[in-house]
Parts: sequence; C-alpha cells; structure tokens
Amino acid sequence: MNEMSIETLLFAVGLSVTCCLLAPSLGGFASWLRTAWMLRKLPKSKGNRLYGGLLDMLSSNRLRAAQRMNEDIVSGSGVFYFNALWRQTVVVSDPYLMAQLLHDNSLYKPARPDYIHFRQLMGPAGIADLVTAQSDPGDWLWKTVRKGVAPAFAPQALRTVYPKLAHVGGQLVDALKLLGDKEPVDMSLACMCETIDALGLTGFDKPYHNIACFKKGQPAHMLNVIRTANAEVARAMQNPLYKLWQQLPGQPSKGQTAITQFHDMMIDLLQEVKAKGPPSEEDSSIAAQLMRLQDPQTGQVLADKYLLPQISVLFWAGFDTTGNTMAWTLFCISQHPEVEKKMVAELDAHGLLATSNNPHPRAPDYADLTKLTYLSCVIKESMRMHTVVGFVTVRMSSRDLSLDDGKLVIPRNANIFLPVGLPHMSSAVYKDADQFLPERWLEPDAEYMPADPKGQHTSSEGTQGKVSRFMPFSDGRRQCVGMAFAKMNYTAILALLLGNFSFQLAERMGGAEGVMAAQKYEVTLTPSTGMWMHCCRRVKQ
Repeated sequence: MNEMSIETLLFAVGLSVTCCLLAPSLGGFASWLRTAWMLRKLPKSKGNRLYGGLLDMLSSNRLRAAQRMNEDIVSGSGVFYFNALWRQTVVVSDPYLMAQLLHDNSLYKPARPDYIHFRQLMGPAGIADLVTAQSDPGDWLWKTVRKGVAPAFAPQALRTVYPKLAHVGGQLVDALKLLGDKEPVDMSLACMCETIDALGLTGFDKPYHNIACFKKGQPAHMLNVIRTANAEVARAMQNPLYKLWQQLPGQPSKGQTAITQFHDMMIDLLQEVKAKGPPSEEDSSIAAQLMRLQDPQTGQVLADKYLLPQISVLFWAGFDTTGNTMAWTLFCISQHPEVEKKMVAELDAHGLLATSNNPHPRAPDYADLTKLTYLSCVIKESMRMHTVVGFVTVRMSSRDLSLDDGKLVIPRNANIFLPVGLPHMSSAVYKDADQFLPERWLEPDAEYMPADPKGQHTSSEGTQGKVSRFMPFSDGRRQCVGMAFAKMNYTAILALLLGNFSFQLAERMGGAEGVMAAQKYEVTLTPSTGMWMHCCRRVKQ
C-alpha cells in the first residue's frame, strides 16, 4: 500500500472515529466536515490528517516545536493548521493577521476542556478567572473584574507601592550577599521568591517571607506549593487520561495535595483582606480594587466564590511569569559579556553600580526605571527569545471570518491558535532572529511591523495603524492587565541585582546548550533544572 493510500485510509478512519465521538449530533458532524473541507487547501503540519502535529503541541518543549513547525511550513509567517483528533486548529503566525484577530472584539475564548484543570487550580469551585473567562458579550464576570482591577496598575498606583517593591528587592540583594559566590544559587528560585513576596506586600499588604526562607536555605513553602500545583495542572492539560487516573482510589498525589494547599492559602488571604473592612478612598492596591467589585446584577459586593479565583490568578500569573523572565534575562546576559559591559556603563552613569569609589550604590527609584534604556532593550530581547507565555492564546468565531481581503476564510467554530511566541523567533519577522541583539530595540518603532509597501495587509480597527510584532503580554483587549506592574518589577529588580552582582552560569548547567536542552514549557517557559549561577559581587568585601 503506497503512502497516499495509507494517508487516505487514516483520514477515513479519522472521519469514522470523529462521527462516533460527535454522535448523536449529525449537525455536529456536518459542521466538522464543513470545517475540514474549508481548511483543506491550507498548509498543514506533517504527519497524518488525524493527529498530525498534535504530539509536538503536547510535548514539554512545545513552544520550540511550534516555532520549528512555523519555519518549516510557512517560512516563519503565515497560516497553517493541524488536527488534534476531532479538534481542528488554525495556527496564525503572520503578525498582520494576528493583529486583526486579537483586536476583533467579536471573537471569544472557546470553552477549552483543558481550562477545567486550570480553573480547578484557581479555586475548588472551578469558576472562571481573568485568564480562562471566555470574555464573550455575555461574560459579565470578566468585564467586571478586568475593569475593576485595572486602576491598581495605573502609574500613580504603582508609584505608591514602589517603596514596598524596593524593600523586597533589598532583601534579595542582602540574601545573595550572605550566600556568597563560591556555591551557585538557583536564580530562577530566587527571582520567584522575590515576585511572590513583592505581590504579597504591594498587592495585599501581606508578607510571605519566601526570601527569608531562601536566605536560610530553607524551602520556600508557598513557592513550593504553587510550583508543585503548576506541574500537576500541566500534566492534566497535556494528557487527557491523567484526570481519569486521578479518580482512582488511593491517596491523593503530591500535586493534588498542593492544589488543596494553594486553595487554603488563597482563602486565608481573602478572609484577611475582608477582615480589614472597606478600603479607604486613597487605597488603590490590588486588594482594595477587588473589594470594590460589585455584582452588576445585584449591586452587592462580589461573592467570595467569584473573588477567590481572581485573587488566585493574579497571584499565580504575577509570580511565575515575572520570575522566569528575570531568570532568562540573567542567563542571556551571562552569555554575552559585551552586552553586560554596555549595561554596566548605563547603571554607572545613573549612580546604580557598585564600584570601588561607590561600594554601596543607591537603589533605583521609580523615576529611574524609564531612564534605563539599554537595560530595557536587554530585557525585551530576552523576552523575545524566551517568551515565557508564548503559547496559550486561542480564539473562536461564531461566524466565518474573512481575512486578508478575502484571501483567507477561517470557518466558524474552528479553534484559532495565536501563539504570540511564534513571530518572536521568526526569520520572516526579525532579521537575525536567532541572535541575541539588544540593540535592535533602539530602532524607532522596533516593536511594530514595518509599513506594508505593497498594501497587502491593512491594520484593523484599534491598532492605530501599527501592527505589533512583539507581544510578550499578548495584544488587544485580552492583553495582560498586570503588564505595567510586571515591567516595574523586573526592571527595578534586575537593575538592583546587576548593579551589585555579575552573574556567571554554573558548570552544573552544562553551558548554554545544557540550559536550552533543559527548558520546559509547562504552563510557562521554565528552566526545568533551575538557573544555577554564581553571584559575584562587583566590589569584593
């Protein structure tokens, strides 16, 4: 039997299996068949028609696998599709088309089965949160929470809480000085300890003392709980049969226990916040904004069952993403001494560098953050090459979508996958995409696609004539609500760390090749074995 016959047979089997899975709804099968017919001319992933590309998308290194697939199928920018058994998914990596879709408010987040696992991490009731809410026109919860918490991330609110962030950063510097440079330190762990403590103190006036545990060489309890719970959710999202295994009689797994512990921590935090009473008028913290949320149907304060998952997701999304961003940035700098030299000169010019003449430099204040131009370039380049959340954006439409002046039609009810990490490493979007070049961000409008001289693409409403190609926080109305806080956190802490230390990759990491081989995409892109580095003080004591 030749290859084409085998392919045809597998497609027929796939149709039969799909028909059974969708039964008894013949309408559902007809919809699936219609979608398959409309997508037939699109480039597709390698492999058979039933599950081609699925295994790559479920692997622990799926972001890198998707980036390679994007280069192989559409030369770094375009549209292709893959089948996940009966789920047909269109992958869009062309920034012009991504902009149209991300800014199209008629699209919504589909009710993905794997969101069940994520919602169960955020609260025992499995209620939607800011990340998993569908945000369709009828989703009052997403709109209420999004609008309500936004003032906590306004410039004046961030300026108010900055001293608390600086205090946490000072604790981290003191801990690293005490630990010394002879033995390597897991900077991924250290940075996540900082982000949890910073979120707790600035957002909820709650000290969690993770850095204190790190300093003493003791397990950081809250961090360990969240990381273990994260791994459990990742396993359930990647393996549909894992949830069935969890239902078998016996003791709960470590991951299940960790999820319960995380729920208890967040419930305790919610009760502490409520016990303080109504927030004062001048209080613009995350906790205060959450306490002001009202149910639009009753006019009453939002019920605990709705508040709990919002507190949980703001904590989860804030610590893991920012901590890993800092760890990847330190890794990139350690591999490029010429970059560190330029960055050190910038810190010195602002009085933020430890030198023999200035062994105890001042800590950066809020006004310094916008002045550290080259450090900002370094962070952006690290985020481009190691996009921590680059794989999760999915949309769906209730109508057929006509894009690119009718050249592309995406059928209704097809999953539209918009992995923002694909353009970041695309040879069609960035020159020398595989090279670490912070200077590229010094160019005007470096975050946007160049003007289209052939007029082949038009900007959608809401993009103000500019199309983003750098989207580490996504784009459109679902862009990360806490983006400004994250930028403040990683810029301030990295400036503080790099002003006092030079970071060298530990031998145990196996060089840059070892780090890249160990990277893992669970819910975010992480160095799975840690980021072990020697923290060398710039001024020896």
